[in-house]
Amino acid sequence: MVTSRSLTRAADLKVSTGHADCGGHQIPAMRVHLPGHDHGDMDPAPALYQVRINGHLGATVLSAFPGMMSQRQDAQTVLTGLLDRSALYGVLAEIENLGLDLVEVRRVKPDPDEAGPP
Repeated sequence: MVTSRSLTRAADLKVSTGHADCGGHQIPAMRVHLPGHDHGDMDPAPALYQVRINGHLGATVLSAFPGMMSQRQDAQTVLTGLLDRSALYGVLAEIENLGLDLVEVRRVKPDPDEAGPP
């Protein structure tokens, strides 16, 4: 059972020693994040993405994606927007939270004809 005393005790844990003492249990803590083998595969700079979802989304659902433009294509909705890594993960999480049927995520290379003057 979690009590306010146990929550206070958990908040007072000593992480600086590399482990915490909580009722005789030791929990190891890492001071640094170790990069994964795929850590450099995804560019952290914003990129243009298209996210394809089954069904036609109404205005209420589309309001969950304010930074993206929407288009209906056949029986699907295509969301397009400039997203960095965290924004992309946020969009994917929102799709899952809303119970939408994700079909495809595609990184789109910008069309040089639409780029405008340098």
